[in-house]
Amino acid sequence: MQTPSPFTSNEEKTLRSDFSDDSTWLSLSKRFYIRLPIWKTAPDDASMRKWLRKFRVPEVEYLTMTGYKELADFRKLNPDWPLRAWVGLLLEYVAERDDAKGVLRAYDRG
Repeated sequence: MQTPSPFTSNEEKTLRSDFSDDSTWLSLSKRFYIRLPIWKTAPDDASMRKWLRKFRVPEVEYLTMTGYKELADFRKLNPDWPLRAWVGLLLEYVAERDDAKGVLRAYDRG
């Protein structure tokens, strides 16, 4: 079930574009061979699920990691955050998760 936007059709939704982690997100996007969404795109359940699938992160894993009960909680707590920033956070999580798996694999071999 998709949560309705807190903005009415008459309101202009202004999304932030000043994130100090953007250079990190750009670097990670190159590492994972993806193009980040444009700044003016707001997140919604469908787009968030698409990115979770792309990085093979089960929704339950994401919700457990963040402490949210549903995807809409991110939007409620961060109403001015664009999809790009959310994907950037997801990239950080995926990079850390994958690096940890690599360390564990190397430890198992040794």
